[in-house]
Amino acid sequence: MRLKRLRIDRGLSQTALAKKAGLSRGYLVRLEAAQQDPTLTVIEKLAKALKVRPAELLQERPRAMDRDELIEQLTDARKALQQGKNVLAMELLAQEMEKLGPDYGFHAKILRAKGDNERVIHEITSILGKLTHPDAST
Repeated sequence: MRLKRLRIDRGLSQTALAKKAGLSRGYLVRLEAAQQDPTLTVIEKLAKALKVRPAELLQERPRAMDRDELIEQLTDARKALQQGKNVLAMELLAQEMEKLGPDYGFHAKILRAKGDNERVIHEITSILGKLTHPDAST
């Protein structure tokens, strides 16, 4: 189960995820350590809290984000940065940019920039433009 990786990628503590899913932190710790098997109901609660399909929670190998999912994640990251919040999954987004090919490598580098939120916000806006209007010249 990919529970711990998904939780970390979303910047959630064990306590925060347990609360969102309506579980105890101790139970979540045991699930992450594979000391206990979750019920189907628990899998559904965790998937909902993590905003993934239950099957994704159970997958062993992470899959690449599809374009729509990447657009959604970038939009959420931009909004969080605009509100002055940290985005803990920025490295994951940068890795997804690199998977899109060499035209996106520069974008990945800027997403990794620390302490320059305005530049990162501008870059996310540029990336979103490329992803949503691939035929438009930038």
